[in-house]
Amino acid sequence: MPSKNVSILLLISLFVLSVGVGPVSGNRAIKVGVYQNYPLTFIEEDGTVRGFFIDILEYVAKKENWTIEYVPGVWSECLKDLKNGRLDLLGVIAYSEQRDSHIDYTYESVLTEWAQVYVSEGSRIESILDLKDKKVAVLHDDMHFANLRSLIAQFGIQCRFVEAVEYEDILMLVQSGRCQAGLVSNFYGNQYARNYRVKRTPIVLSPERLYFATPEGTNRELLDALDSELRKLKAQDGSFYHNSMGRWLELGAHTVFDKWLGWGIFGALAFMMVFLSTSMILRAKVKSKTIELVEKNLELTREIDQRKTAEEALGESEEKFSKLFETSPIWMVLATLGEGRYVEVNEAFIRDTGYLKEEVLGRRATDFGLWPDPVQRDQVIHYLMETGSLDAYPIKFRMKDGSVRDFLWSARVVDFNEEPCTLSGLIDVTDRVKSEKEKERLLIQLEQVRRYEAIGTLAGGIAHDFNNLLMGIQGNISLALQEIHPDTPVGERLRNIESYIQNATDLTKQLLGFARGGKYEVKASSINQLIEKSAVMFGRTKKEISLQLDLERPIWTVEIDRGQIEQVLLNLFVNAWQAMPEGGDLHIQTRNITLQATHTKQYVIHPGPYVKIDVSDTGVGMDERVQKRIFDPFFTTKEKGRGTGLGLASAYGIIKNHHGYIEVYSRKGEGTRVSIFLPASEKEVVTEKPVREKIDRGSGSVMLVDDEQMVLDVGREMLQRLGFTVTTAASGREALRIFEASPDRIDLVILDLIMPHMSGGETYDRIREADQEVKVLLASGYSLDGHAKQILDRGCSGFIQKPFNMEQLSNKISEVLKTGRP
Repeated sequence: MPSKNVSILLLISLFVLSVGVGPVSGNRAIKVGVYQNYPLTFIEEDGTVRGFFIDILEYVAKKENWTIEYVPGVWSECLKDLKNGRLDLLGVIAYSEQRDSHIDYTYESVLTEWAQVYVSEGSRIESILDLKDKKVAVLHDDMHFANLRSLIAQFGIQCRFVEAVEYEDILMLVQSGRCQAGLVSNFYGNQYARNYRVKRTPIVLSPERLYFATPEGTNRELLDALDSELRKLKAQDGSFYHNSMGRWLELGAHTVFDKWLGWGIFGALAFMMVFLSTSMILRAKVKSKTIELVEKNLELTREIDQRKTAEEALGESEEKFSKLFETSPIWMVLATLGEGRYVEVNEAFIRDTGYLKEEVLGRRATDFGLWPDPVQRDQVIHYLMETGSLDAYPIKFRMKDGSVRDFLWSARVVDFNEEPCTLSGLIDVTDRVKSEKEKERLLIQLEQVRRYEAIGTLAGGIAHDFNNLLMGIQGNISLALQEIHPDTPVGERLRNIESYIQNATDLTKQLLGFARGGKYEVKASSINQLIEKSAVMFGRTKKEISLQLDLERPIWTVEIDRGQIEQVLLNLFVNAWQAMPEGGDLHIQTRNITLQATHTKQYVIHPGPYVKIDVSDTGVGMDERVQKRIFDPFFTTKEKGRGTGLGLASAYGIIKNHHGYIEVYSRKGEGTRVSIFLPASEKEVVTEKPVREKIDRGSGSVMLVDDEQMVLDVGREMLQRLGFTVTTAASGREALRIFEASPDRIDLVILDLIMPHMSGGETYDRIREADQEVKVLLASGYSLDGHAKQILDRGCSGFIQKPFNMEQLSNKISEVLKTGRP
């Protein structure tokens, strides 16, 4: 038996020796995380690391010959670095099952702390229930925070937690009023609460033992050394552990009776005697009060049940509101009224703006440029402060990608957490606004078209009458030239008058072009050839302009009236020249392009292949006001006598009549670019035939039909000079009577297109009913397009453009009588 006891004592001695020696020896460098948690661990302003845990650690490190490197940070960073292995050791850490999967702890705790709730000086918060619907500041990733959240849930109430990175931040949040309560360590609160306008509450919770810890599976030797020393230090009265605790935590370290202990025992005995004498009296009172307390308790239970029912109903209501707020398809925003700081925004706001919630909450809209016009924001907020509400106010907001969208804003001023806020709903009406603007643009365009058509009708009528006057003058000139030698002075003057008539004819063509009077002679053409011809002619007279041609080859064919398109080009060239009084560059470019439906929709033309002509100059350019009116008839910016204001108006009409469109881009001081788009054709280019100058004499009977007596008179004489027998009719009805009376006597009918009562088209149809073989030559100041083309398609023999001279009339009659068609 003695030998057995000796063996046991020997084993115990070996165990004690092994614990005392510890596994760590030699110079060992360790990284230790420290954060601000006075008085357990903290960093002085000069960088010195101090605190109760630091004293214990350095005491052990000295004995174990460790070299310590302190790594300062905030609590959450230290915890993260420990888990990731960037730290070897961290002190002042509580145990949790979640942390235990990443962290190893000492077996010995260093000491126990608890948490206490602090509030502002005027607050009435005194219990956990008083925290309902309040904002509570807590330390991120703190065990006290986890315990408080669990306790709040057990009581069936809700509050909003605001996570801070330091205990100091928590007390500052409470002092500033941004949070109604804050949870800190009792040690930290005892030391620093006096520096803030806060007070301690009776709410105490979460006593937690604090340990040293290392990353999971590493540095176990450090923990073993700390455990060994802690066990010895805690067991010895007056040890370094107890002295350090007394210094940092202001506790007495004495463990023996002093001279006053006897007096204390005497006082205690006296107190017990008094207690025994009064206990008999109190027992009777307690019995009488018990019944009263039971009744009060029942009443309190009923009140708690009622309150709980009301709170559950309120919770359901709040949950419904929160769900409606978050899932609403329109923007829902809660913001402080004064500063406009965002308290909450819903998913629609995040989705549309492109911002993350953390980029928005706590900030003002002006901080990240949501308001394109901050002045407007101030005006609206001022209105809200005065009236308390806002209904369907049109507003613009800029998204994160820079785009600006339109909204209708409705808002109400509400009280949220004892602070005035705005609860807003915003409906995105960007597409509606665009649609309304497009509708307005189309209405303006329609009104412009109607105005053009009205003026065009007037211009067409004027051109028609003017052409008849020119016909009378041209016919008489042609007759006069037949009677004299053309080389005489009088003959030369008559030829000059003929050229003036041609200029006047060109002016009427401009009027008819503006009036969309149609294309006169449409041929498949090369726009490059026409541009080269016009550019050469223009360049000879305007030497100060530098012409630059950039023509795509091969260029697609276009079906055009060459004379009209040449007129358009020359108008553009002249406008460019007048915009460059000091000279400059005129750049002409052609391209084959294909227009999509999205581009052609606004111009009411068909998508497909087009030839694009760009005429660009380096002139003075135009402002927006002038650009809006450049296609208005008779509008001009030129000096009096330098323009009629019909150039671009007629160009617009001509291009539209060719089923194309015209665009103008210009900026003041930067020149102008005019772009013309003409539909491409698959036809082969038609080669021009030389015009005959010879007058052919003829014979036979011709009936001339026109409602203008002047045209009848001069036309009769011109036809007679050409050798024909002439019958005249002043209307369609008269022509029909004459023709029906003697159809065999008439070889050719020259028929005016525009006549009162019975039009040229109706007259033609009635004549063809009487005689299918009769030749009819249609004459008009209008073009071959429109009504004239319809009559030709019905079998009419030919068309001649007023005004015409003897040569033109002779050639056209000869052509019709020989071939029957132009």
